Amino acid sequence: VPISYSTLSSVQTVSIYMSALAIGIAYFIPLYYMTHQSSGLAVVKATLQRAAGPLLSLVIVSVMMLVAFAVCAFIAYGAVLPDYRDPALALGQILLAVIGEYDYGEWRSVHLTFSAFFFFLMTVLLEILLLNMI
Repeated sequence: VPISYSTLSSVQTVSIYMSALAIGIAYFIPLYYMTHQSSGLAVVKATLQRAAGPLLSLVIVSVMMLVAFAVCAFIAYGAVLPDYRDPALALGQILLAVIGEYDYGEWRSVHLTFSAFFFFLMTVLLEILLLNMI
């Protein structure tokens, strides 16, 4: 059975997400052990404990907004644009759009006014939210 490009692309996207998750876990596990076994890092441990609540709420809001924009993109563009035909693919495209890789002309060819509104809201809300993380 020949493998289509879209299947290969989906597998590659999932593999990229899994790699990012593995890198994140590989980073936080040693950090966890260092802060719990070293008395010299007590300040870091205390800071992380105080910031855990606000960081968790920021992550929850970020994920909710990303999913909401992905669902909007899936509904608006999924029937026409192949990159948005699936909610998971739409989420990947929105994540790419947040870092600046998007095709506004493609969006505009589907919905002229909605695309401008969608792009403005996505850029302002998600970029401000991500800048808040710094």
